[in-house]
Amino acid sequence: MCINSWTYIRSCSVFKTELEKHGEKVILRNLCHEDISEVIGDAFCYDRLVLAASSYDGGVFAPMDDFLHHLKNKNFQNRPVAYIENGSWAPCATRTMKDITSTMKNMGDLGNVTIKGAMKKADEDNLIQLALALWKKDVLMKLVCEMSTKIKDFECSLHF
Repeated sequence: MCINSWTYIRSCSVFKTELEKHGEKVILRNLCHEDISEVIGDAFCYDRLVLAASSYDGGVFAPMDDFLHHLKNKNFQNRPVAYIENGSWAPCATRTMKDITSTMKNMGDLGNVTIKGAMKKADEDNLIQLALALWKKDVLMKLVCEMSTKIKDFECSLHF
């Protein structure tokens, strides 16, 4: 499903661009192609976390599931989290990610955006609203993405 990869490339870039307009530093990480220990270490350096993942087999795509369990085992806590999910007919990634993060201490919920299939204008508007809700001056931002293929002009795309 090539369209789904492009959906996530677009959603990550819309989100990142909106935050960068406000002077935020946004880091995109690829859970399928990067060393998990480096991504976990980076997660501890930021005060907010955005998890973008696809629904897969009634849950969340495996690299994101693995990442969240690593964070839980490392006692990751005291961070607000926003969620972006994509699924064609029954998106459930947010539910699965929230189930895992809810077992961590003091993890706030900043909201979520669900994209069903190809990204539409309404989805783009929702991503911008979520980005604006996360925006604060002089605070760093972390966007964690899972990615199945590297695309030269983008730092992040998600596959499902």
